[in-house]
Amino acid sequence: MKKRQSIILILIAAGAILFSCSPAEKEDLLFFYFESCPSCDNYKLAEEYNEIILLLNKGKDWNAAHYNLITPESAAELKKILEEKGLPDISRSLPLLITGNEYINGYEAIGEKLEQLKKDA
Repeated sequence: MKKRQSIILILIAAGAILFSCSPAEKEDLLFFYFESCPSCDNYKLAEEYNEIILLLNKGKDWNAAHYNLITPESAAELKKILEEKGLPDISRSLPLLITGNEYINGYEAIGEKLEQLKKDA
């Protein structure tokens, strides 16, 4: 009986070690837009999408962020991410949502994707 308990403890310990060595990777959920007019409809929509992304981030381990490309730092981040992921230069196809290695552009298509992600959460 002691041998069986020892084997079970060894298996549990081995499983714990393996589980702790391979942390779950976060999936990207990155929203890029260019809006400079706070009273414009697109600006308000971008802010709404930003809120959805933040809510989704609370429910899952996302690497979630949003970037208004009006700032040079955000534009540099988009360029860096596109290069890292080997994606084409789609920086002129704004707004843009990147999930994993998939990208979606256009407010309507992004809204549909965010709604789908909310349902799946």
